Amino acid sequence: MPVPKTLYETKEMRSFYYYARYIVARIFYLSLGLKVKKQFLYINKCWNEKNNREPEIFKHTIENKKLNYCERKEISKNSPEYIKPTTKKMLIEQSEKLKERTDLYKRKTSGTTGEPTKIYLNRHELGKLLAVRDYCYRHYNIKLGYREGRVWARSNRDIGTFFKDFLLNRKTFYPTSEEALEQTTSLLKYKPQYLYGYSSLILELSKIIVTNKLEVPQIKCVICTAEPILTSQKVHLESIFSCPVVEEYGSTEFDILAFECRKGHMHQVNPWIKIEVENSTTMITDFSRTTQKIIRYLIGDHFDIAQTQCTLLGSNNIITNLEGRSTDRYAFDKNGTKFHSVELSRSIGKYQKLNDTYFTFHILQKELGKIILYLPYELQEKSTKIRNFIESEITHNTNLKIEIKIIIVQPQEVRKETKKNSYFTQCINT
Repeated sequence: MPVPKTLYETKEMRSFYYYARYIVARIFYLSLGLKVKKQFLYINKCWNEKNNREPEIFKHTIENKKLNYCERKEISKNSPEYIKPTTKKMLIEQSEKLKERTDLYKRKTSGTTGEPTKIYLNRHELGKLLAVRDYCYRHYNIKLGYREGRVWARSNRDIGTFFKDFLLNRKTFYPTSEEALEQTTSLLKYKPQYLYGYSSLILELSKIIVTNKLEVPQIKCVICTAEPILTSQKVHLESIFSCPVVEEYGSTEFDILAFECRKGHMHQVNPWIKIEVENSTTMITDFSRTTQKIIRYLIGDHFDIAQTQCTLLGSNNIITNLEGRSTDRYAFDKNGTKFHSVELSRSIGKYQKLNDTYFTFHILQKELGKIILYLPYELQEKSTKIRNFIESEITHNTNLKIEIKIIIVQPQEVRKETKKNSYFTQCINT
């Protein structure tokens, strides 16, 4: 009896096609002079040092000094160059001087964290950033160049973008607005090997899948980026996609800075980068960057650095309490006593876990002691229960009292379509 054509296509032809597209993507990197594999092997060797999990480049620095690789000289903490951190304005000024060079690759920030910024990289620098990504992906049995379903915000999709996506073996989907169902079904038919995208949009994708009882193909991993995601929401996504759901933290300037291991730790993963947190200010130095001078760059986000004994991925340094921009780090009670804004999202996460549910939300504080919580309209009947739970949790965890006002809005108003989502925004001038 002949094998049905559809079975042959799904099992043999599709496997061959996937592999061929992966090879095309890797050849594309090689054609650009991006030595991703070579840099990956260095990164892997660097982080496999069990006794001293510090990158080789830091072993050769002198105590209290930084290597300025832009000028191949050492600069001490007392030098003006080190004392004065690199601001976004300074980085923009550097970029303006490089915009006419045709031998550099350009990356652009969207401007959601301030002014839009262009970043210029030579092929060695870009190759290192891609190798860090490859190193992180392989922790979940993915390789850079595997078939990617990108869940992203809408943008201008010109012919150049489509050509780039084809060469990189990825396709972009936007599961919201009137095209949500169509975009979701197209993504599932595309049968990606992994998903990558905005946390809130992936959550929207899962909601459409559940509501319409759509069949999900086998996926190796779901990678959430650009926006925070709660543990309860990860558990929800894992039940739908039947695979690990992990979080990365990075920026356009540096790509991936930290990546979540299988035990849930957010490890620093770029061996050429030093992260410093001083007086609630986060600064990043890239020792490998020669095209642009990036010393103690004020990235604008705030998080804490902790140590772990976990050796599954990257450094022993892990990022904790990552919650939005630096200005949104704290909420305040009516007396002006501050508490970490992560307590708000954690309380909502606990509610979601206890009630086996998930929902999008946004928290805004405009005045002391009062919090505005935006929830989608389907939670209107549960709003009082949610409010009482959060107020009780905050009091229990911080010994402070806050008043919560809930505003019910349409789902698209919880998350603005053209902006990255943050759980908390603080507009108090303190």
